[in-house]
Amino acid sequence: MKRKILLIFGIIFSVIAICAIAYYFYIESRTYDLEYLEMEEFDDVEYDVDLILGKWELGSVYYRFDDGGEGVTWDVADDVSEEEAASFKWEVDHSRFVHYHEMHNGAIIPKTYKILSLDLNTFTFVDDYGKEYSFSKVVE
Repeated sequence: MKRKILLIFGIIFSVIAICAIAYYFYIESRTYDLEYLEMEEFDDVEYDVDLILGKWELGSVYYRFDDGGEGVTWDVADDVSEEEAASFKWEVDHSRFVHYHEMHNGAIIPKTYKILSLDLNTFTFVDDYGKEYSFSKVVE
């Protein structure tokens, strides 16, 4: 009887250990790699910063880039209008685009992107996870 109980506990322990190891490797393969967007990843391409000025749209998300490196963003899907938009600061240095998101508590979160293309109608960039964003210029 004791052997059966020990065998059952051994099997349960083995299954739990295997699940824990599999979960660890699953999570480890999806962790954020801080080394993805190193400075050498950015190109020496010089973009006309004036092209970024104005209102841009990607689905229900809007960004308005103003002169002086300031702007606002809002999402109409969250029932947020331009008047209620969250403010941010931004800067462009060659193909490096940095978006400084201002939190409600005053904290500033910098997000760095690599510009893939910027012209009169499209603004495409990629984040450090490899996700690509392609905004279209809003003509009013």
